[in-house]
Amino acid sequence: MKFGLESEKHLFNLTKNKPSGGVFSFIDALSDYNRFFGKDVTSRVTNEFVLNMVEIGTLPSSDPMEIIQDYLLNLMLIQTVSIREDVALVPLAALPMDFLPHMIPKWPYYVQNSILSNRKQDSWNMENSSPLKRAGNCAGIHVHVELETAPEFLFSNRELQDKFNMGLMMTPMIAFGSSPYFFDKHEASSMRGLSYYNGVYADEKLNGGLPPVMASSAEVLEYFQTGINTWIDRGVALGFPREELSQLTGKKGANWNPVRWNRAWNTIEIRCLDSDSIDLDAAKFIWMTGAMNRLDTKGENFTCRVIDAREDLSETVIDQCFSIEGSEVLILSSKHIADLFNRAITAGVRDELVERYLNRLHDFAVARAPKRHYWAYEHLLTVLRNHETSSERILAYTNRCGTLTATQGITIVHSAIKEQKKSLRIMQNAFPDVFERLKVSHPELSLHH
Repeated sequence: MKFGLESEKHLFNLTKNKPSGGVFSFIDALSDYNRFFGKDVTSRVTNEFVLNMVEIGTLPSSDPMEIIQDYLLNLMLIQTVSIREDVALVPLAALPMDFLPHMIPKWPYYVQNSILSNRKQDSWNMENSSPLKRAGNCAGIHVHVELETAPEFLFSNRELQDKFNMGLMMTPMIAFGSSPYFFDKHEASSMRGLSYYNGVYADEKLNGGLPPVMASSAEVLEYFQTGINTWIDRGVALGFPREELSQLTGKKGANWNPVRWNRAWNTIEIRCLDSDSIDLDAAKFIWMTGAMNRLDTKGENFTCRVIDAREDLSETVIDQCFSIEGSEVLILSSKHIADLFNRAITAGVRDELVERYLNRLHDFAVARAPKRHYWAYEHLLTVLRNHETSSERILAYTNRCGTLTATQGITIVHSAIKEQKKSLRIMQNAFPDVFERLKVSHPELSLHH
């Protein structure tokens, strides 16, 4: 089974102390490295729908370590290019200062902005009242899990159902939050999670909310088709042609949920993770791949069975999670996972039930993991036990205040950028070959930058 990783990162102008809108200049400048690393490497860095964000993709691989090396290489390349304009990548899911993102003038984004705003927009410029203003301050990590069944046959077996449901079981990992401030306000441990899933898509649950646990693969397919139909109907009601909307949703669908079936790549895409420092991005990814690998049809081939949902979420319920009974692994019900997901967003690892659950997830994921992955499990487990997420470190600095001053917001961003160097040191110890390759092939890609 193959995996993939996508990471969104904010760009910040260190001279002007505000978000940078120069994503396209960075993407263009990466062509300088084509002759050193090949165009196939640099082309995996792309823009997002706003100018203050860049997205790093990886090639699919069955070896998670190869994917992290790919991710690390591209991160280092972007950082080197950003130095030229005194711009930095920010290892936070949301910037802790108020700003109005600039949307790329592409038709799909205009349509999306109109539907979420519930009115056809007067111009291509994003407004302060637009829900997509909040989306432009949301940087996440997306993990792709291969579906080995061809799309036309997904309905006929359990692979889609079981991998989708296990993906839902990964969503409480949003507790490893990196941004307790969204613009300048604090209301949750993961303000990106609160602002995106319970904000931008608050009225569009089919298109951006937490899906239910599915009873069959056919139900997964039906859920996402219903979301597409609902989205198209909303657009038609605003005056967009149905045929045009059908073309926009034909390849990728109309779903920005924490877990979705990605119809373009035929993967389960887990979209809940906050973008974070590189070491934590990598460790979270390893945890997810370890758990998902236990459902591999060529491996243990576990199927999922839902725990009785009649009682409320409790330690007793959580202690049943990830138990193995024959060829089945026990998972939470829709009611329980929704409760845990919202607890993880709000209180993070400080919630006792969330912390207990994540320990259960760790034990399940690490059980069949190769030894060379242990550093990632130990690293993130230490963060969990000590309550040392990026969000908790920021809240310790601010004394958990509800609103930041502009100066505090800038200080937090600069501090996060500085901490990224420590993160790279951790990665250098875990992946010395990658850093040696960078040093030999192009000396300017060294850590002193």
